[in-house]
Amino acid sequence: MKHSAVILLVLAGLSLLHPSPVQAQTGYPSKVEMLTSLRSGNPQRILFALNNIDNDQLARTLYVDLYQIAGSEPSSPITASAAAKALGFVLLVGRDAEMQPMSEEEFAEKISMLEALLENINPEVTGVVEQFQWRAVELMQYCTAYDFYRGITGKTSPSIEERLSHFADNAAQQLENSFVIRNNLSLKLAAAAGIAGIILRDTDALATRRSPQQWLGIAIRHIDETIWEYQSNPDGWYGYSEGPWYFRYAMMNLIPFFLAFDTHLDGGTFAFEDRIFESPLRDARYHTLFDWISALRMPDGMLPPFEDTYMKAYFPELASIGGVLPAYQHLAWPNYGEDLAPMEAARFSRELSRTFDGRVDYLISAPPTPAHSTMSQQTWIMPDAGYAVFRSGWEADASYFALIGKHGIARTHRSPVGSGHKQANETAFVLQAGGELLALEPGYHSSKEREALVYGANHNVILVDGRGADSTSFGTSLFGADSFIQDTISTQEHGSVTIRTHYQDADIERSASHLHHRFFMITDRAESGFTRMFTHQLHGNGTLSEGSFVPSYDDHSAQWTSGSMRLHAITHALGSDVTHETVSRLHAPSSSTFAKHDAMYSSVTSDRGLFHSVLYAASTDEDVSTRVLVNAADVSVIHVQTPVDELLSLMTETASHVQTSVPEFGEFSTDAKTFHCILDAAGRPESWMLDDGSFIRHDDRMLLSSSLELQATVTATATHYRLSVRADGALQLRLRVPYHVSHVAGNGISAWEMDGNAVLLKLTDGIADCSLEFNTVATSVEQSHAIAQTCRIHAPYPQPFLSGSGAALIIPVEIAATHTAAAVLYDALGRKSMELPVRRATSGPQPLLIAAESLRPGTYYLRLQADGQSAVKRFIIH
Repeated sequence: MKHSAVILLVLAGLSLLHPSPVQAQTGYPSKVEMLTSLRSGNPQRILFALNNIDNDQLARTLYVDLYQIAGSEPSSPITASAAAKALGFVLLVGRDAEMQPMSEEEFAEKISMLEALLENINPEVTGVVEQFQWRAVELMQYCTAYDFYRGITGKTSPSIEERLSHFADNAAQQLENSFVIRNNLSLKLAAAAGIAGIILRDTDALATRRSPQQWLGIAIRHIDETIWEYQSNPDGWYGYSEGPWYFRYAMMNLIPFFLAFDTHLDGGTFAFEDRIFESPLRDARYHTLFDWISALRMPDGMLPPFEDTYMKAYFPELASIGGVLPAYQHLAWPNYGEDLAPMEAARFSRELSRTFDGRVDYLISAPPTPAHSTMSQQTWIMPDAGYAVFRSGWEADASYFALIGKHGIARTHRSPVGSGHKQANETAFVLQAGGELLALEPGYHSSKEREALVYGANHNVILVDGRGADSTSFGTSLFGADSFIQDTISTQEHGSVTIRTHYQDADIERSASHLHHRFFMITDRAESGFTRMFTHQLHGNGTLSEGSFVPSYDDHSAQWTSGSMRLHAITHALGSDVTHETVSRLHAPSSSTFAKHDAMYSSVTSDRGLFHSVLYAASTDEDVSTRVLVNAADVSVIHVQTPVDELLSLMTETASHVQTSVPEFGEFSTDAKTFHCILDAAGRPESWMLDDGSFIRHDDRMLLSSSLELQATVTATATHYRLSVRADGALQLRLRVPYHVSHVAGNGISAWEMDGNAVLLKLTDGIADCSLEFNTVATSVEQSHAIAQTCRIHAPYPQPFLSGSGAALIIPVEIAATHTAAAVLYDALGRKSMELPVRRATSGPQPLLIAAESLRPGTYYLRLQADGQSAVKRFIIH
């Protein structure tokens, strides 16, 4: 006889379940009774899981893996509790590994196995904090298993309930210890005590010191106090002090508890002692935490390897929240494996069962189908949390550049001994592009081996006499030093942050900027009161011995190749002789493994070190050149040439007036610390960024002048300029424009007027984000340049253009009748996407057509070349 599967009939939106022959003959409850008797989950979500197992390959893989665990011989207390939980769920579903109804004999055998596991629970919980995590996993998995058992059999077991209640009471006692260390381990234990309080809440006459209601209260109070008084702060974006991995590690247990607590409250609140608690899933404070980790995640779905965070670590459990909160469906982001292929179901199953088996919880939480993030922002600058993230998009192969610089609670965990998971990585960064991690943070090997990676010499930071922020106070884990993310400016196309810190008796200032999420410029200023050796580190993903690291130190440059991507890097020092060397270092490519990579060390010996770097990530078949054009004591100019555009990056020694002649590109003068620009086809600044200055002049063209020092970014399009300004007060600004401005839209501009070939702007408080819209009349000086062009690209239409819409994107181009032209389309990483045919024109524009289905969403560049001249147009496919 077979234990039949659940049969779902959907009538008028109602799900109905038929009892099976086994239920009828053995006296077991019907499936409806089983589900409604569960304490830990919404029955409708379990119905969703049952339906998904029938129709979804991932859900089926998770179930088959659970079925295998349910029939295995446990090798430890942890695996015994995982087997019990899997047994309960498999018995509830009633299917075997082939998705066939389970036989009556197998059903009875598995019931006996489950009973035996539950009858042998060890309820002891000692004060050894390291054991909290393992006891929490066991208690939580056994409670869920008993919840299923009770629903399956329709009966309770006093002996099992006695063991579970003593287990939960012992956990609650440890949480009430006034000296308990509040971290991810205690949070896991609190989640377990809380789930026990929910599942055993109707149990009578327990011989314990506390009631289930008290376990639940102690648990939610401990969670609330630990997260919002130790790990984070409710008054802003403070993130989670122990870093991305240990946030996930705590949430492995917390999310299933939050889901159960949310169901238990059913829209209400929970009173305990003098506090009123709402469901964390309905609490706006937790929403900032979920958005923080979502903003940090890398394009392939992995967590960034900052601090004690494993490389190749994902966060699939977070998708469960999207099943409850429709506004947070972006937490169900896609995860990718090798070569940016969607993660295989088997690997996804393994990822969900790291220490805590979350596969059952994932199945019953009704997570939405993973999709690219619906978060509107691509740039996230979070000074309180200590992170800045610049990304070109949410696609798997997008570019991703992130920095860390923590202070206060974000670094110290508001504890005299620290969180135990901070590394000496102030100002460090990672760079990923095309699915490859190119500039490395070392990651996390294990708690036993963290000494091998924690110190400054393993991070992309400035070393002072060979050391980073390595000092700790005796008996503490307070690695690092307070660092502050300041002077931020960010637009859709460009962005910049400065991180300031102090360690080893030196002041360190790192400014990191990007243009179009393609060129990444880093300038470092390190100063001390006496002569030191300052070392700029760049840890790339490759080795000299394997040919994946190629230094060219005479040119101050190096390349690292990983997969189909290559990192081009150039680092130069101002005012001092710089020495470059290759240093072999360790990183942890995954949990409990080490690997070697080669870092480029650039050192100067002086009372200050000024380093100027540019990073550019490209496909291996892209032709890229990098060079130092100006190497002077007071100024450095770096040039990068790509197939679609070129960059000039200028750094000055101080913010005083500097004038320099740049070979091939004319004369620049400025009082700014830095000036970065993408050049137009005539070799003149088009889109650019100025930092901490009041003017920038190129040859006889004053690009910008201001009554105050400021930060400014300008993005040029065919129809307008986008301007962003940050200054400390009201100012007047003069900006050169190629066409007469007809309209100014946006924020921060109180008045404007044309003045010859420039527009005069008044800013009331020094902050502006605006668009300067042009008419068709060129300013007098710009007119001659416009006439000389032999090729031109007009704005593409329709806009916005959607991939897969079935339409064609039309890009009008013009070339002089006497010339032939070539048009090539590149993606954001410089990879050639296609060549477009261009016929010799007689007059007027001709359309180039691109089919909607031929390109994925993302940023693209069309390069048109004719008679030695070129034009480039950037556009986005949504």
